[in-house]
Amino acid sequence: MPRAHKETSHSSKSKKTSATKTNSPLKRLADLRSQTKSNTTAHIRADNTTKQYTQVIQRVRKWLEEFLKVEENAGGCLEDEVEDVPMRNEEMASEFHGCLDGKPNQFTPEAIAMYISWKCYEEGRKLSTGESVHAAFKYHYTHLEGDKYRGDWRYDEGNKRWIGNPCNAAEVVDLMEGCKRKDGESERHHSKPASIIIMERLYAHSISVCPDDYPVLDAKSLAFKISHLRFRAYSSLGFTIWTRNTETSHLQAKHVDRNPLPRPGATPSDPPFIQINLRDQKNWQKKQAKNETQLNGHRYNLYPQKICAICAQTHLSIWMEFCEEHILRRQYEPDDYIFPTINANGVTFQSKQPITPEAVQKMIDNFMVAAGVPGAFTTHCFRRGGAQYRFMFAPIGERWTLARIRWWGGWAPNEKRDTLIRYLLDELNTYEEDHSDALAPIDRRASESHAGEAAEMGPLSAAEGRQLFTMVGSTIKKEFAAIYTSQHHLPQGSAPYGPYPYQGYIWPSLPVPKPSLMPSLSSYLSQMAAPAPNQVIYSSTGSFTPQPSTKILPELDYLPIIPKIRPSPSAWKQVIIDWEHPDPSRDHHYALKDWKPEWAKVTQQAALYGQRKLIALEFIERFERDEQSFQQAYSCCQDGITQLLLQIRASKQESGTIKRRKGKNSNFADI
Repeated sequence: MPRAHKETSHSSKSKKTSATKTNSPLKRLADLRSQTKSNTTAHIRADNTTKQYTQVIQRVRKWLEEFLKVEENAGGCLEDEVEDVPMRNEEMASEFHGCLDGKPNQFTPEAIAMYISWKCYEEGRKLSTGESVHAAFKYHYTHLEGDKYRGDWRYDEGNKRWIGNPCNAAEVVDLMEGCKRKDGESERHHSKPASIIIMERLYAHSISVCPDDYPVLDAKSLAFKISHLRFRAYSSLGFTIWTRNTETSHLQAKHVDRNPLPRPGATPSDPPFIQINLRDQKNWQKKQAKNETQLNGHRYNLYPQKICAICAQTHLSIWMEFCEEHILRRQYEPDDYIFPTINANGVTFQSKQPITPEAVQKMIDNFMVAAGVPGAFTTHCFRRGGAQYRFMFAPIGERWTLARIRWWGGWAPNEKRDTLIRYLLDELNTYEEDHSDALAPIDRRASESHAGEAAEMGPLSAAEGRQLFTMVGSTIKKEFAAIYTSQHHLPQGSAPYGPYPYQGYIWPSLPVPKPSLMPSLSSYLSQMAAPAPNQVIYSSTGSFTPQPSTKILPELDYLPIIPKIRPSPSAWKQVIIDWEHPDPSRDHHYALKDWKPEWAKVTQQAALYGQRKLIALEFIERFERDEQSFQQAYSCCQDGITQLLLQIRASKQESGTIKRRKGKNSNFADI
């Protein structure tokens, strides 16, 4: 008996083990099937998109049930359009109950169509509303039961059931087509790009009124400098690495490495750079979660650029150093925002809170208006402008391929090409098909090549050569005339600007200065060909920028120049601005109020300096900056600076402040 009991026990144990072995594969198979099903749909749509689809379906189901309850309570009869048999409202409503729950039936397409029709026609919603409902239900039924509800919507006679996707039913397809046409061809409203011309214009305005070394004397000047340094850093960063507004505003100190390790193979002569890390931004979270290796798309090395307006490396460095010195008064902490919220006083920060989109939009609007840039620009303008610049408006040899643009812009390799089309190809097509510039002296030949490269790469024409020699000849003669008149006075009636040399004109003989005072032509041209550091021969506007004179004023980096002012009713106001602020974009590097007495004499600008000084001090000291009183006293101020100067002198002569000049009438310079 004990033996038998032992055998029985062993047999029971064997059966249990056998059952365990038999059930184990079935359990693993079920898990595998469930995991396969979840993996199938895991990456077809983003999590947020799937959640939005679910919310849309829930709203439609709720709407349908509420609508059917009202219909049932209404009572009465309706004529069936198919059989002309009277049908009560509650009977018809009962057929629609549950048609959007679980498996679809013959009423499911009609219910979907009714909701889209209600939203787009009754409530006047746009096509996007109908498309979102259509996409949600199409995705839902596509993944409901394998491939049962895919393809055309039809009735299976063999199995006596409806199959296919209800969104592919004729009534749904026709309704969507009607929604597309009901409002006509919609105009695409893209964010207006901030072109390189706009960026340079914004920078020229900002740097003219607030240079990098603008002195901070009080709270007002501090707030003024904060606004300008912040805008230059924000705009140049968005234009350079094409960050979206949320990416720029949420940039923190931990994302910016101002002293990164040298790149592999770097040499001591390589320029310094700043590294921006956007690891947690759009399209890169999934790659990081899956430990993929292609993660280099989220780091950007910012090097100094040739164009100051878009040199993010410079402006970002100046902004961060300024904040550490004047605002934070400490080093940045990792979670400090680079562009934080600024309080109403304009001088204090909330370093742990990013700038709001409303504040960014207001900042953009204010600077666009101040710089005289027409049009409405959104927070996306710098991203679009930077992408278009690198694709087709950068100089030859500096334009990027679509592959690099896709990488730099953070667009996923499998992202819809509509994004790049909106950013680049639409603008390129407009540029190449636009013939509004047909009367220009030099044809840009935009339609003959990519972004008009044919005009850039074509040989120099005879007309262009003559134009070039005209400009160079005029510039050289002006410089020689300036050198000559700085030491000698021209004889009365002689003209330093005659016809050009290649026309066979012989310049009149003039008294030749001492050799030590007049450099040779070869030495002068060599100086023009190889300017010293920080010297610019031609500005971005094409005007000549005088070179520093080491002989006349060796302590200055730039020759003091009194800038010309274009005639306008507000020209007198520019005199005041030039008196108090420099404007490097007009070769005006030193405010006139800061000039030393000998500067005007050495540069032969004493008369012009005195005229500007007279107008400026009259407004600032006598009228204490009261524009209304100033304009009432000098009614001709809008007629030009010359007329204003005459009236000021006449007023001072009558009051005895200044004496009348004797002799010939005074000739005013071009002020």
